[in-house]
Amino acid sequence: GKEQGNLGKAIALNGLGEFEEAIQAANVAIKFSKNKNVMAYYARSYANRNLNNESAAREDLIKITQLAEKNRDKKARATIHAQLAQLDFQLNGMSAADSNLTKAIELDGSNPAFFVQRGDMQAKVGNYAEAQYQYDQAISLGKNDLEIYQIKTQLRIKEMNEKYRTDNIKALSEKMSSAEKKVLCTDLQQALNLGLRNMEFDLLGTMICD
Repeated sequence: GKEQGNLGKAIALNGLGEFEEAIQAANVAIKFSKNKNVMAYYARSYANRNLNNESAAREDLIKITQLAEKNRDKKARATIHAQLAQLDFQLNGMSAADSNLTKAIELDGSNPAFFVQRGDMQAKVGNYAEAQYQYDQAISLGKNDLEIYQIKTQLRIKEMNEKYRTDNIKALSEKMSSAEKKVLCTDLQQALNLGLRNMEFDLLGTMICD
């Protein structure tokens, strides 16, 4: 409908740096949502912030917080905080994002998606051990699937590539410690058990894991 279409447009225009147009699209989405679309307010706030309209940007953020608090459904409120955390992370970095994600987890602590999200954010800023810890939290909450082990394995490979300054598998197999091999191979084996088909991973398994 008009609401979702214009929200998508506002987000895309923000991405292109067309902030005036993004505000117009967000205004339409807000109108059709009867002033309830949290993400549209966020898109408008982001555009205003980029145009240095700080007070307008701040008003929308206050509105978002009010809408979130009004929502009696804890899980829905948690999702709003997680969405805000994602946007915060893109705009302002880790600490702003983490406080929203902490709120999401306080409201709905059994949702593994929030821990995956926190893991992804930690991975992006180079905190690999913390990222793996968050992914393990998601696994313990039931996200015991191919996707999570693939993410974990890819992150371990990236960490080893950076640590030993090579992405040559033979060189890595010579440089990695047995403890490093063990954690990598455990995640890799899980991914393969869950049906992963990937040439690079197969090669890694042959070269690095017994």
